[in-house]
Amino acid sequence: MTVRANKPAFNVREKIKELDYSHVPYEKINPGGIVQVVQTEFRNSWSNTTATPAKVTGLSTVITPKFASSKILIRCDVHLGLSYWQVVGRLYKDGVRITDAEGIQEGNRPQGWFTLVDYGENSLGNQTSPNISVYSKYEMQTMSASYVDTANTVSPITYDLYVGSLWSTNYPTYVNRQHVWNNASGYTCQPISTITVMEIKQ
Repeated sequence: MTVRANKPAFNVREKIKELDYSHVPYEKINPGGIVQVVQTEFRNSWSNTTATPAKVTGLSTVITPKFASSKILIRCDVHLGLSYWQVVGRLYKDGVRITDAEGIQEGNRPQGWFTLVDYGENSLGNQTSPNISVYSKYEMQTMSASYVDTANTVSPITYDLYVGSLWSTNYPTYVNRQHVWNNASGYTCQPISTITVMEIKQ
């Protein structure tokens, strides 16, 4: 008795063409490997005239983790301007402030992910000038900060940066600009601020 089995045609050449050699399957990425990188670029200017930190419009960054166990590395590089003394930056996840990304509470000192303190520099040598904010108004400095979070989900996560002054509503804070901001100026540059989020396999 002869038994014959019929198999569907299998074209090896066509199957090889279907393989994606430019991408390692996520499941095969080694622990510590980068699964994905998401970056938000903010090229405009922004200001906050309230007495509390506010969300920087244009810097919201959304990442959808491939694995709930992944670590999420968040890094910000932001250009800050101030009108008086100090600026604080705070990191938020899905609308909730991440206090673990901040320093410890000491006395009445507020916590922050990063802070810029600048009392101004009097280039004329008059160090006793009471109006020290005059010199801070021309400042714009780059601040960087990073934090490692845990995904705990495979749903989209939104990270936001909140920036502001805790001193007074009379002293605005800025991103990508100075307090003294002249669009006719040929020597004041327009910078770019970014938030970069990386998923790291565990």
